[in-house]
Amino acid sequence: MPRTIREQINSLDPAQRKTALVFIVIIVLGFLALIFSSIGIFHFQFRSLFRSEEVIVSPKPEEKGISPRNAFDRALPEAKKWQTDAALSFLTSDGESGANGRANSWRLIFTSKNPKVKNKGYQIKVNENQINSYEEIPYAGFAADFPADIMTPEQAIAEVHRIKGYENVPVLGIEAVYGPAEHVWYWAVRTPRAVISIEAKRKQAR
Repeated sequence: MPRTIREQINSLDPAQRKTALVFIVIIVLGFLALIFSSIGIFHFQFRSLFRSEEVIVSPKPEEKGISPRNAFDRALPEAKKWQTDAALSFLTSDGESGANGRANSWRLIFTSKNPKVKNKGYQIKVNENQINSYEEIPYAGFAADFPADIMTPEQAIAEVHRIKGYENVPVLGIEAVYGPAEHVWYWAVRTPRAVISIEAKRKQAR
């Protein structure tokens, strides 16, 4: 009749019995480790099925320079010190403007209906949202309110890039010019090929 494992182990001498017991313990521990490892893999896979995937959103790079609207808002109070009815006549970027219509420096010219400053303008230079200089200069030009709801320079540049042959043209600068006949503002986008004027239409009210 076959003997049990215990009977077989008991029939061994002490040294052999010790070796056999160690071998059995190793086998049992290995088997238990395999079971727990399998449970861990199953648990991980099970959680992965129901765990919502994390979406990492990269922060938007900080835009360099300031917009012409920022430059206007910074310069207007200073122009009002010159003449209380000062209105914008001309605005241009000093240096290159990116596709977003922003630049580090802007030059603005304001005029007034006051007869004492006829044929004169007030030029203000804004750099990184700080007024660098201001002075009265000889100037003749039309001025008007610069509404906040007109097309942005970024939209005007996008319009230029939709023109055939201008899809990838770099923007050297941008200007805001008032058309007194039409009573509208224009964005003049300077490129290496030409200066393209885009009417800065007012946004339609919804």
